[in-house]
Amino acid sequence: MTAALLFALAAPSILDSIIRGILVSVSRRKVVESHVPIRRWIVLIPARDEGALVVETVTSVRDAAAGHHVHVLVVIDGADAVAAEHAKRLGADVLEKHPAGPTKGALLRWVAQNHRDRVEQADAVLLVDVGSALAPAFFDSFRWDAGSDAMQARLRGGGEGAGEAALVSESLAQAGEDEGRQILGWNVRLRGTGTALTPEAFLALVPRLATQVEDLEASLLLAADGMRITLARPEAFVTDVKPSSVRDAAVQRARWFAGKLEVFIRHAPSLYSLIARKPLEGIAFVCEMLGRPLALTVPLRLIASMVLFVDGLRGGLQWAFPLAAVAFASAVADVAILRRGGASIAGAARMALAWVGAVLMSPRALIGWMRARH
Repeated sequence: MTAALLFALAAPSILDSIIRGILVSVSRRKVVESHVPIRRWIVLIPARDEGALVVETVTSVRDAAAGHHVHVLVVIDGADAVAAEHAKRLGADVLEKHPAGPTKGALLRWVAQNHRDRVEQADAVLLVDVGSALAPAFFDSFRWDAGSDAMQARLRGGGEGAGEAALVSESLAQAGEDEGRQILGWNVRLRGTGTALTPEAFLALVPRLATQVEDLEASLLLAADGMRITLARPEAFVTDVKPSSVRDAAVQRARWFAGKLEVFIRHAPSLYSLIARKPLEGIAFVCEMLGRPLALTVPLRLIASMVLFVDGLRGGLQWAFPLAAVAFASAVADVAILRRGGASIAGAARMALAWVGAVLMSPRALIGWMRARH
């Protein structure tokens, strides 16, 4: 009974592993692209209690925008005189939302409700988090895929400790899984920063953002609506440094746990709609939500495989052996992919600790906003 329960708990992560393997294998193919010009950009930089940290981000956008029609808008969630002063000094427009909170999605919703005209004047809306920086040639290199409603820029960056493991995981997700999704005609995942949308998609999407994981939420809502999300060229990248401490990584992931639960509760109809519209893509989306993080599901699968194997030997349960083999093989395959991507054992261990901390912090994340330091 214990073995069967463990396997049932591990089943989504096993399916997710199989799907990931397929996506990585097809990602090596080339996709034929056609592009449409983007002449006018609006760059939204949400900020909450960021102070002087806005300087690097706004400077990078300003420098990359040289020779292009780019409107830079720093949207401050609450009062932050230091951030506002730096942003204005660097040539950005500043908006302030009062009162602050509760989420980044709420801030974007406020922009759509109160400054719709600014959005509608642009050809594309780019979201950039404080702490991120655009590549110097970002707007020179960005090509909008014809037929796309949203595009996700490639993310690069740095990170030590837990941040190193997060960076490797994200790089593999984009270079392998997202490229594979695009080849199969599926939607890639939005990553929060470096997300570009048409004004129509932005205005249709943000009024419905209601969770702490607006990137996952947006990916689901756009896909369920039948919109198309694609991946930008590698040259158009955003540098995004990950939190290095276990504590800050745990805070981010606690919000992720809480947000995933909110997505299941608030957007169940969209999940059903996606599965009805594109069954394989919808099932893959659900398996991804239930089957991660790998730092927790890999140990779960290894434990399940051992328990199944022992039960098979003791009880003569022949069916237990193939299930044990599948669980074990999927866990080993995921570890091999992460190691091939450059993940160190020390970084992976710190990230595993961060995920354990995130589980413990999740109840707090459900009832209030938690901040991870840059």
